[in-house]
Amino acid sequence: MSRGTQGRVIAPVRWLWIACAASTSGNALAASDLVDGTIADRIFVNGFEYAPLLGTAFSPVSVTEGTPSSLTMTLDNSFAVAAATLTENLVDALPAGLVIASPANAATTCVSGTASAIAGGNTLALASGAQIPAFGNCTVSASVVSMNAATYTNTIPAGALQTDHGANQAPATASLTVTPASGCVPAQLFDDPGFETTDPGTLVNPAWAGTSTNFGVPFCSVNVCGTFGGTAAPLSGAFWALFGGANGLAEDSSIEQTVMIPSSAPRYLNFWLRRGAIGGIGANLVISVDGTTVATYPEPPSAEPFYVQRSVDVSSYADDGTHTVRFHFNTPAGPAANFSVDYVRLECSPGTSPAP
Repeated sequence: MSRGTQGRVIAPVRWLWIACAASTSGNALAASDLVDGTIADRIFVNGFEYAPLLGTAFSPVSVTEGTPSSLTMTLDNSFAVAAATLTENLVDALPAGLVIASPANAATTCVSGTASAIAGGNTLALASGAQIPAFGNCTVSASVVSMNAATYTNTIPAGALQTDHGANQAPATASLTVTPASGCVPAQLFDDPGFETTDPGTLVNPAWAGTSTNFGVPFCSVNVCGTFGGTAAPLSGAFWALFGGANGLAEDSSIEQTVMIPSSAPRYLNFWLRRGAIGGIGANLVISVDGTTVATYPEPPSAEPFYVQRSVDVSSYADDGTHTVRFHFNTPAGPAANFSVDYVRLECSPGTSPAP
């Protein structure tokens, strides 16, 4: 039995479609997409339909740090005589460092489609049940952003688009270039951001002034302080600032440094914080610039097992003047709370300090 004569009829009009059709998905057809010179198809009881194509693109393709770009997935059903229905969710997992912007602006033109994207998250999705029109295409889009200058390549693998006409046979890729924000030179402004010049005997740090009602200074090393049952330790290196640790006693402690913040540039106070033990009695960490509170970190509902990077916008102090940045911790007498701080930096964008 020869191919092309069982279960389908090859009509001249089909060959006309093949000769004239072109992909609008952003991905050119490859040799692997062709069977006997035609686009690979799937055979069904009532005939055949072509598997859909999938493309992805950014607009614009180049932005500065913190500026959103629109990410669009195009679902192409141009070669099919019937609508294709998604049988599974289509999920685009963004490359590391690229996230959904706020607002997310998630949208789709697919019939019965529901697009989802959460600000700060790393996925754009289209729910199953969405339909791609016959002889046409539809899109899914959202705004994305990065705070780190780099080139990000977004790849959606083959088989990610599952429909009743089959799956996309080729991956879809697109690249976004993120350039540094104008006016901000990413030079480090603090002396000793990781507290590594702390004296191992006295625990005095020459770059950061420190106070503690119970310990004299809040700087620690594992050799001197231990880890308080695994609830406190440096992020990296030998030293960190430990606020708390005085079980049953009230504790008031602080670290501060005076630094010049250049003008005409965004600046963010980026630091790593772990609230590894909580006493449940109101421990609190307040960050201030020149005595004005810019951020507050109270005890969380549960202890944090790891450090998390935090960012505070201090751009209003970027004026070529000197400013005192202070971390101030306070807790009343009672069960101990341990707040660990490490790797404190002033940078051009929020959350750009990788864990050292």
